Amino acid sequence: MSDFGILSAIGLALQPTNLLSCFIGAVVGTLVGVLPGLGPAAAMALALPLTFKLGPTAGLIMLAGIYYGSMYGGFNHLHSRERPRRARQCGDEP
Repeated sequence: MSDFGILSAIGLALQPTNLLSCFIGAVVGTLVGVLPGLGPAAAMALALPLTFKLGPTAGLIMLAGIYYGSMYGGFNHLHSRERPRRARQCGDEP
């Protein structure tokens, strides 16, 4: 019974509309993640109104794409320069 649930979830995630919403979310997240001072939470908050017109599955998949895209965009920019981009945190080495 649990195998059918997993297979149905994979089939739902691989529908073309859901894949397109994930791709759009990842692109938007990467573009927002490159900007200094905006992290994944801010990117998701800015893009939340875009998901109101989508269904619940496509909206959550788009938000996940935005989150992972902004994480990638932030770390990509962080490693491409010699200076730090994010604020210092406890435990960061000097």
